[in-house]
Amino acid sequence: MSRPISRSTVETIVRDVLRRQGSLADDPSRNVEMVFDSDLALALKQEMVDVGRKLWERQYVDGNGGNINCRLPDDWVLCTPTRMSKGDLRTEDICLVDFEGNQLAGVRRRSSEILLHLAIMKAVPAARAVLHCHPPHATAYALVGQV
Repeated sequence: MSRPISRSTVETIVRDVLRRQGSLADDPSRNVEMVFDSDLALALKQEMVDVGRKLWERQYVDGNGGNINCRLPDDWVLCTPTRMSKGDLRTEDICLVDFEGNQLAGVRRRSSEILLHLAIMKAVPAARAVLHCHPPHATAYALVGQV
């Protein structure tokens, strides 16, 4: 079982990565690119892909349902894209949004549900990630009014 990474540790790692890749640029879009392509972001993207696959294999998500998000420093959030099975995710599919939901990086479109997840992260600043599923069995029970 791995230990959770503290916000200060994550911020230190990101700053170190940015220092190694060159100082922070005057162009904010360059900073976004540097963080999105950093070793830390790649490791988190891989973890999101692995979790997505496990959710799919255990039938906790159906079709393209559910989302996985992970906060980075400076209130940027990695998120799974819309209309994509969590069992088919690759690191290249993950996108980056700011805390207002604006997509900053990534080739696939962010999920509309990111706005709800960002509201959770704003309301609970200690929340580092949000994982939400659409488990078919639980959905079926809810539809028929079973507990």
